[in-house]
Amino acid sequence: MRLGLIMVQMNNFFQMFPNLKYLDMGHISFAPLHAVVSKHSDSWKSLVSLTFQYPPSSRKVPVSIFFDILTYFPGLQTIDIFPQHDGTKYFLFNLDNFNTLHKTLPKLKSFKLFLKLADIQEHDIQMILKTKPESSIKTLYLNLGQWEDLWLYYLSYKYPNLRTLGWYVSSGTTSMPIGDYSGREVLVQSSIKCHFPHLETIDFCSSEYTAKWDNIFWDLVFQSNAPIKHLKYKIDHSNFEAIFLETNIRQLLPELSKTLETLVVVGYKTLQTQDIARPEFSYCPHLVEIKIINCKVSIALVNLLDSCIALRRLEFCGGQLCIGSDTDTDTYTDGKPKKHGLRTLDLNDIVADASVFSYISFWCRDLETMELAKARIYGSKSNETMVLNIDMQFTSFKLLRLDHVKYYLSDDLMNKNTTINMVLLSQLSGIKKSKTSQENVNIKSDVDHLAWFHIFSKVNDADNNSADIKQLSEEEAFKITKYYNDIHLKSNNDVQEAKRYIQGQVHKEDWQEDLSRGYVELKCGRIVKYSIPLL
Repeated sequence: MRLGLIMVQMNNFFQMFPNLKYLDMGHISFAPLHAVVSKHSDSWKSLVSLTFQYPPSSRKVPVSIFFDILTYFPGLQTIDIFPQHDGTKYFLFNLDNFNTLHKTLPKLKSFKLFLKLADIQEHDIQMILKTKPESSIKTLYLNLGQWEDLWLYYLSYKYPNLRTLGWYVSSGTTSMPIGDYSGREVLVQSSIKCHFPHLETIDFCSSEYTAKWDNIFWDLVFQSNAPIKHLKYKIDHSNFEAIFLETNIRQLLPELSKTLETLVVVGYKTLQTQDIARPEFSYCPHLVEIKIINCKVSIALVNLLDSCIALRRLEFCGGQLCIGSDTDTDTYTDGKPKKHGLRTLDLNDIVADASVFSYISFWCRDLETMELAKARIYGSKSNETMVLNIDMQFTSFKLLRLDHVKYYLSDDLMNKNTTINMVLLSQLSGIKKSKTSQENVNIKSDVDHLAWFHIFSKVNDADNNSADIKQLSEEEAFKITKYYNDIHLKSNNDVQEAKRYIQGQVHKEDWQEDLSRGYVELKCGRIVKYSIPLL
């Protein structure tokens, strides 16, 4: 159940739900929350999960109020308490506060808190070594205002059975300078047999003030030899360079390659840079899902698919997709082509040559779903047939989704002068098994034209960036087919050019003016269902 402040403050409201287990209070300040929970003190004993957001405050909320509130929820197993904005003042937690938390909530298994961690002094070392481990905690998410490396050692000692660790340092906070803790670290490490021995999931966020601290965190994780299966790495600052991400992937993946199953890398969404890095993927035999979002990198499919042989899902947003190095000597085993098991491909805001999709179709024969959104695809068209081919004849799609896709004749000049706005979606009416090489393929030549589409400008405004797409009628499709069948009879002087808008589209009614520019044909083996959201 999710509530608002008015509902929370209503008299007798909670008496209607005597067995309530999961409660999200929405946005609520600590003062009214404390008043409500104390007033309805008998209503919270059944709760096992509590979530709420607290609004910005001009001053810090005393941690004592936080614990006073929690005393009314003795059965909680999960808490998720966070501010509405990152700029909100944090709770200040010291070592003893973690002990108080577990005394207050003895059944706690998972918690997510925004905290500022107090300095660990010399006299605190013995408290770390004598603290009681909390074996029931499996999931821990901390968003920190500041921290020092000894806190990592403490948490690894305090929570030996941790399975999931979220470690964030919010942008806009100031981290403490790294001091000389070598003597104290040695003392703490000598008492900890293994750091996070059961850790399987890491959700790590690096802010602009903590990038230099990344190595401290990863060094401790690598020392643990923990079986990390799921890694999410977020870069939450605008001044990092693409090479930073490339270096981190190259350093992290070898350490995690034996166990890693899913990898999510998220860059800064407003990053503006012309530098495109190409991360190299280490051999990860168990990696089945990769998401790389807003990182401005170039992914070489040869390296990715050959290194991640179990890959089933790839999501890539905000970068360049290319084939990579020549693999003629590497892609055949006993005269037969290697097969990659990719089944789902989700590409958003990417740039790719049309040949990339031919490569994917040939080597990833199990591909079932492909979504292209805001993609820019380029290639050259035949002077005779006027067609730019995107050949995916080896792929049988259960779902093909095309959303705001643009097509160009050049990767150097993706502008109104190189745009192709006529699109043909087709599938083979029959297909036979291919021979061993991509150049010598035995395919039945019959092709079914499923639909013709035209990308046009939505408004009569030369500076407007909006474009839409419509499916052309059977009568219009007949005219198009006749035009391109008779193209060899036409002279270059026959070309007519209508008014074009900022992205190179004409008005919807002027679709025939785009015929002279040629067309794109996306040819697949079979398409069970396709979706074009702008229709």
